[in-house]
Amino acid sequence: MADTGYVYYRGRLTAAERDQILQQVGARLTAVIHHSPNQIHFAAWPALTLGNNGQAFGETLEARWWPQEADRWEMLLLSESAQTNLAGWQASTMDADAPQAIWLWGNHWQSLAGAGQAGTVPEGWVQAEIAADLHYPVAGSGETKPIVQVKSRTYRQQGIVRLTRFMALTAEGG
Repeated sequence: MADTGYVYYRGRLTAAERDQILQQVGARLTAVIHHSPNQIHFAAWPALTLGNNGQAFGETLEARWWPQEADRWEMLLLSESAQTNLAGWQASTMDADAPQAIWLWGNHWQSLAGAGQAGTVPEGWVQAEIAADLHYPVAGSGETKPIVQVKSRTYRQQGIVRLTRFMALTAEGG
């Protein structure tokens, strides 16, 4: 049986309003995804800076924001708990599936022989098909070369998947 997923929307937020909301819910967030036209970058929450587009998440809540028009943002909050202090937000409900794992790109390596000036690459997540370093705020072991998974829940409306809420990042087996 599916849980109830609550989706809250608010538009025309100023940057200060957006930041205030993120500060209010920040204790419930553990990671953030920064979106830009040419990169998606995972980082630990709290973010040092916020991009125009972003997605911050934790076990009980996800917040998403994106530009609506000049100096205004739209925001979504997703949770399986009803939020009672959100005056002025549009609210809707969906069915929330049981948590599941989504595998992300990249294996964790402590070093790659023959690569770079000194014959090694600093510890990190590497994917041959992606010509950029991958950064995930999770620990890994170079011996077992784990991959990263994100714990998530899909939100459905009338059986159709509408949203996927991220909950946590972990290394395989973590």
